[in-house]
Amino acid sequence: MGNIRGYGGPLSKGWMSAQFQLQQQILTRLRELGIIAILPAFAGHVPPSFPSKYPNSTVSILPTWAGFNSTFSGDTVLDATDPLFSKISVAFLKLQSDAYNGTDHVYNADTFNEMVPSSNDPTFLANQSRAVYSSYSQYDPHAIWMIQGWMFTFDSDFWKLPQIEGYLSGVPNENMIILDLDAWQNPMWDKTNSFFGKPFIWCIIDDGGQRPGMYGDLNKIVSDITNVINESKSIYGVGLASEGLFINYINFVLVAEMGWRNNESIKNITNWLNNYSSYRYALTYERESVYDNIINGWKLLHKYIYSEPYEQSSSMFSERPALRMDSCIQWMNVTGVTDAFRLFHKSSFILKDIPSFRFDYIDLTRQVLSNLFEDVFTSFMKAYNTKSLSGVESIGIELINLISDIDRVLATHYLWTVGNWIEGAKYWATLSNDEDNSYLYESNARHLITIWGPNGELNGYATRHLSGLTEDYHNGRWKLFVSRIQESLKNDIPFDEQQYDSDCFYGIEKVWAESKSIYPSNEIGSTVEVIDKIFKKYVGNGTINDLSDLYDVYYDSTGTQVLYSNLTLQTYDIGHLNYLCQINDDCNGFTVNGLLQAKNSLPVSQKGSILLLKKQSKQDLSSNQMLHNRLNARVLIPQ
Repeated sequence: MGNIRGYGGPLSKGWMSAQFQLQQQILTRLRELGIIAILPAFAGHVPPSFPSKYPNSTVSILPTWAGFNSTFSGDTVLDATDPLFSKISVAFLKLQSDAYNGTDHVYNADTFNEMVPSSNDPTFLANQSRAVYSSYSQYDPHAIWMIQGWMFTFDSDFWKLPQIEGYLSGVPNENMIILDLDAWQNPMWDKTNSFFGKPFIWCIIDDGGQRPGMYGDLNKIVSDITNVINESKSIYGVGLASEGLFINYINFVLVAEMGWRNNESIKNITNWLNNYSSYRYALTYERESVYDNIINGWKLLHKYIYSEPYEQSSSMFSERPALRMDSCIQWMNVTGVTDAFRLFHKSSFILKDIPSFRFDYIDLTRQVLSNLFEDVFTSFMKAYNTKSLSGVESIGIELINLISDIDRVLATHYLWTVGNWIEGAKYWATLSNDEDNSYLYESNARHLITIWGPNGELNGYATRHLSGLTEDYHNGRWKLFVSRIQESLKNDIPFDEQQYDSDCFYGIEKVWAESKSIYPSNEIGSTVEVIDKIFKKYVGNGTINDLSDLYDVYYDSTGTQVLYSNLTLQTYDIGHLNYLCQINDDCNGFTVNGLLQAKNSLPVSQKGSILLLKKQSKQDLSSNQMLHNRLNARVLIPQ
């Protein structure tokens, strides 16, 4: 993109040669299939030493980017109107065409991506784009310039309509294609009169950094693509502008399919979901119960995740801990997602040999446990804020164990292991005859999914949920956090968050990013068997009757002040609430609408609610005679 000129290198000539051979193979196959290949073009980025070699050239030094200092960013850019620009551009395109057996006449170059031009004068911007395209057409009279429209979205304070129109006016409509990169959430085509007539491709980014989490809006994908096809005369197609793979396949599948539908929309997304589930897991009507479980499971996921306003979710457990942490899932109905998990679990042993099912089942389990983690953290912080050392110790253990259990689930599929991620990077050293520099490839792979910068400039931007990384890196941070919290209570001193952040970065994050520890890339354990144990531990069937040995159940028919709680949770799933209450010594029971009933808490009115009270906690009622009397006046639900 031109925002950064170097980090993590240098890459060897062997790597460049291996990449070149791969590119030749890709281009050959694309052309065999009749697919137009888009090649890069010169965008003006030159080495920092360029002005010293060409003192009369017109160059500018761009601002540094995303916190990276001038060692890594602050690119030197040659002005497009400088005669040297066209000279370099033509030479580059000729060399590239010779190397790649010709050209398909479409070239990508972004001159100001996430960078502010030196002037907002529309005439200046028009001259810049005109000069850039002119340099391409000098070599290739049929050249088409493709640009990302992301710069218009990213820096909307600069790119007002006059600036956008000015920049685009420098190139004839038929010689430019624009990627409306984030059209799913921040479309520009409808704000710019379809980019003032320029052909454009409606795109979905979907997965910034490939941060894991289930999210999307299938209904919006259908309606937005249908709308742009009907409303715009210059729509050229649909595209997937992914920053990563392996998450939310369903979004990608739907976008790709919509690209072939022309003006015909998907009228019934439920029917489409049925078909998607059937071919993804090889479902047949002969296995009616399996078919129904999975179909109904996806209906719940559609209802509670994939029809919600888009918000890329991550997971709290894979963020650096802090005293105050924003929810990653405040938009999600976590109880509905857990119900979908139960339906997948019912058919899991029958579908255990379907690779795509195993992958999705792990993903769903990871999401359910990630959701639960937020409520465990809420309980943990409640214990800390009330200075309950025993609560911090017991719930802190559960925080750590929960992350370890997520790691165990991930380890059952090689695509969810950090060993596979690292070995894939190191394999390029072998392909490049560069084994002596194998660690360079590994180091880049490690940095990318952790600190992403020598000083954590983009820390966590591309985090992953991978076995090994989850246990040693994510859980390592939480173990330190829990330990420091416990120390603060034991010694009656404030928690030093600034010191924790420093120790976390230099003692865990940076150490892991620069280490050479070996991780297995093979699968450990059976996916369905490991998840079955997880299911029984954290979820269960989710019915009140299953808990009759642990709780007495009361129904409040009057709404008088009898149910006590000052801890509101994300979930109101019976299985989750049982787990959350069992791990919390301060919990006497819970209501089915997600309130833990704490000891000695203030009364709140909950007419019509159902209270499950721990059998062993009934002896504590003498400390609160009002609650004891009120509960005796209630109707005990038959078991």
